[in-house]
Amino acid sequence: MVIPEELDLISVFGAIPQRKDETDPFYYDNLTFVFENQYELYEISISPFYHEFSLSVKE
Repeated sequence: MVIPEELDLISVFGAIPQRKDETDPFYYDNLTFVFENQYELYEISISPFYHEFSLSVKE
């Protein structure tokens, strides 16, 4: 599995991620991107090392 770089994810989601631990390298950290449009609030959590991805959408 190819994991995108952090800057690529920032570009895709248009938001700076909240990181669980700033001292960990990107690949081993847990990143949460939060952004919204006119109708929904999106929260995307990614843990590359553990191959975890979570998407939450709220009105």
